[in-house]
Amino acid sequence: MFRGSTGQCLTILAMLAFTASSKALDIAQWDFDLPVGVNIGDAFASDTDVINGLVANASTTAPTYGDPAPALAGSTASLRLTGGSFARVTDADILTGHDQFANGYASLSIDVWIKLASNSTTTQIVRKTGLAGSNTPGIELYAQTNGLLGHGIHDASGLPANVTATSVLTVDTWHHVQTYWDGANLIVAVDGDEKINTPYSTTIVNTDIDMGIGALIRSNGTTGQYFDGWIDGLKLGTDSPFVVAYHPGDANGDGLVNLSDLQILGDNWQSTTATWAEADFTGDGTVNLADLQILGDNWGFGTTPDAAFDDALEGIVIPEPTGLALLGAAGLLALRRRG
Repeated sequence: MFRGSTGQCLTILAMLAFTASSKALDIAQWDFDLPVGVNIGDAFASDTDVINGLVANASTTAPTYGDPAPALAGSTASLRLTGGSFARVTDADILTGHDQFANGYASLSIDVWIKLASNSTTTQIVRKTGLAGSNTPGIELYAQTNGLLGHGIHDASGLPANVTATSVLTVDTWHHVQTYWDGANLIVAVDGDEKINTPYSTTIVNTDIDMGIGALIRSNGTTGQYFDGWIDGLKLGTDSPFVVAYHPGDANGDGLVNLSDLQILGDNWQSTTATWAEADFTGDGTVNLADLQILGDNWGFGTTPDAAFDDALEGIVIPEPTGLALLGAAGLLALRRRG
């Protein structure tokens, strides 16, 4: 049950309808699960990301499907790369954010499961090379010899330098790799253990070369640094993938449950791939009425409920189209039935 009066509850519902918009924090997600009618070991044809429809096409030497990462919920297969096979994603500005922002995304995250079959040479996990005529990387995440993990996000000059975590990847073992760059700092974690946390101020170069999953694609069209192993559940986004123990309803972790958290919930309303930072407070990956209920139950946490509500409404004018009226009526009916 929501705290506060029925009027406050209805206004929160109306504000949700007014602020809801399409989710903008996720860029692409390739699950590499088996298409209908394809068995493990059959040639990999293509895999379409579940967010923006970017297709990962097979290289000339086609990858195959392998066993899934055991700890990745819902996974039924992984991408098995060997002998020069890799997946290619056609260049798209949405991969770097230059379709929306002059300098690209101001933050970037990579979340992926990998298992190395060998570690005798440097191999690419994800690589987006920069401008034509230059092999300067825009974005790269790679495995080096003897289990070293490298990551870099670069401007047009190829700066700053990559950062390297030491002795973290074991052959024939699934590892969960998560990275987050917020424009000024870079964090890399493996299996939930932070390995890199360093200042890293840069912008993302507007790359125009295809992105390689499991390989380097050079500006002249040649390829190399092939990954030998398995890749599963690759996700690119702009929000941090790291889970922090916040108070229920506090999506942004500022110690308050207020309009900022409601805005986040509205921005991600009905998402099915959400994180806590995207207002999935139940942990089921979806943002729905159950999460709104949690936010309502904790509305005003960190200050008095009345003060938080008054602050939220200050300066806000809520329109009254048919959709808002229906939502308010539905909320009132639900509250009366519970009463």
